[in-house]
Parts: sequence; C-alpha cells; structure tokens
Amino acid sequence: MIDLLIKELPPSFITDLQHAVPNIYREAHQQAFVQPLWEDSEARYLIGHFRHALFAAHFRKAARNAGLKTGLQRVPTGSYQYTWVRAGRLLLTASAVQSEDDAELRYAEFREQHATVNHLLTNPVLPFMDQADLNALETVYGIVVHAPYEDDKSQCSYVGIGIPAHETMQWVERLSLAELSKAQAETNRAETEQLEDQAFPRKKDKRKEGTGDEQQ
Repeated sequence: MIDLLIKELPPSFITDLQHAVPNIYREAHQQAFVQPLWEDSEARYLIGHFRHALFAAHFRKAARNAGLKTGLQRVPTGSYQYTWVRAGRLLLTASAVQSEDDAELRYAEFREQHATVNHLLTNPVLPFMDQADLNALETVYGIVVHAPYEDDKSQCSYVGIGIPAHETMQWVERLSLAELSKAQAETNRAETEQLEDQAFPRKKDKRKEGTGDEQQ
C-alpha cells in the first residue's frame, strides 16, 4: 500500500497539505475563540466546524494546484456535501479524528460505501491472490486524517493518510504525511541514481586474479 501512495500522490500535493495544516488549525481556533458574539462553550462547539470548512477548502485547492481531479459530492440523505480528490487509482476524502491513536473512524455512510472498494485488501476472493494482484485494483479508497493536540486545539498533532478496511473502518495501512514525504524523496533519489548509472555506467576496477594489483 505504501508503494501505491508513493506512486499516485504528487509530492507537491503532500507538501502543500503539510504546510497548510498548522495555519488551518490556528485560524480555526482564532475564528472560534476571538469572536465576541459568543462564549467559550459555543467556541468549543464551533471550532471543529471551522476547522472542517478550512481544511476541506484547502484540500480541494491543493488538489487543483497538483493537477488532480476534485469536487463535492452530496451524501445520500442530502444533508451535506463532502470533498473528494482523485489521484490515479486513489479516491480520497478527509476526516478529523480525536487523536493519532484512534484505531478506527467514526461512522459515516459515504465512507462505508467508498470503503467497499477496499474489500479485496483484507479479504481476497482467491486464496492465491498476492499483493501484486491487489495493486491492480482500479480504485483504492483512502482518507486524509488530522487531529489536534488534546490540550491545545489550536495545533495539529497528526496529519496522515490511511487506507480503511471494508466494514470495520479500521486501518489496513496508515502513515503520516511526513513519513510519506520522506518515502517519496527516498524513492525519487533511488530512481535518479539508477537513471544516472544507466546513462553513465561506473567503471569497476579490474584486478588480476590472485593478486591485489590493478590491470594496466
């Protein structure tokens, strides 16, 4: 799964989100608690809504800047819309979680419906199906998750991407954006070195058999 995330997600998209999240959290906190028209009890209720709105808007903006498809989809009940992003075979939505340690997401019908495409990730139809076959799936559903510090809601403690399991909504795979960004950089560096080696093969020292002397 990590290889799929590295391949399908543009590094610029990941970097954009990493840089934007701290500002989103600070702005949401300011909007909720600086407003003089309500008190702290209302602010604590509203901060999550402000954070959701700011994150969703930037989620779409970052996707467009990276050349990805994005849009809004109304939930089956028609009560609200959610943001989606398409990155190759990955279909992404976003969700806030209480903390980095949350083992599963809170229920949402649209997330459960999207997660049905991940059924084969944990329940292969055929016993001989291996990871290479699973990577051939046309769509894999992922969720960008973010969480505040428990004692400071103005700061983000975690932002990452997870692949939820069908039905349980627990994680098949999850890693932080920092980990993903590092993995992408390492992959890019390895690919660059491989291309350089192919273009400019390195000469190896030839030594005489049975001696340590170089051939002249």
